[in-house]
Amino acid sequence: MAADDKRPVRIFGSDQTPPKYYLEDGKARGYAFDIALEALRRIGRQGSPEAIPWARALQNSRDGLGIIVGFSRTAQREVDYLYTNYPMFIDPVLLVYRSGDPQFANWFPTLPKQRVAVSRGARYCPTYNRDIAEASTVLETPDGAHRLNLLVRQRVDIAVFSGGKTTVETAAARAGIALQEITISPQPICLDPNYIGIGRSMPGGEALRDALDIALEEMERDGSIDKIKAPYLDDR
Repeated sequence: MAADDKRPVRIFGSDQTPPKYYLEDGKARGYAFDIALEALRRIGRQGSPEAIPWARALQNSRDGLGIIVGFSRTAQREVDYLYTNYPMFIDPVLLVYRSGDPQFANWFPTLPKQRVAVSRGARYCPTYNRDIAEASTVLETPDGAHRLNLLVRQRVDIAVFSGGKTTVETAAARAGIALQEITISPQPICLDPNYIGIGRSMPGGEALRDALDIALEEMERDGSIDKIKAPYLDDR
């Protein structure tokens, strides 16, 4: 075994996107971290999760300091990153708007020509990436609570969330916003597979990617991924 194989693999994710990944009482938490830890365990490696600002997670993983989890795949990112071929999970990308907003009374919201609040540095599926380019205004925020505050204060028309209804509800609770004030569009704009990303500069990155692929496929097949996610997605 190479010396590097004895070191814990650093696992980078956001500190502001519960329940997928977040910081709580100084500890990295979230189902994306837990899935990655289990995948590493299955290939005989240890992991060290770090919940940090997303821009720093991107930079650290791009520099080959560790892996990044809950990571959407884009052509631009593939220049710098290897991806597992097998996803960790698939996120619905949801649009949230003010309850009773008259402009959405007769149809579901879409991003073009709207004022939109999004997660800082977020890239999702091709449909989202195409439509967000046509929004009239795009405000990037550090977390979901900020996005919902902008929404209810009428600074934006739509807030974008990846991760499902629980992610929106968690953000509303953190912002002190009643769920009656907001409406989640019943259909996601798209379904966004989330992968493990490995910077192309990381030594041994291809071998690690291939091993993690096998582990993720096994975990999906035996139900481990759903079991890991379940406690985080229970109704609160």
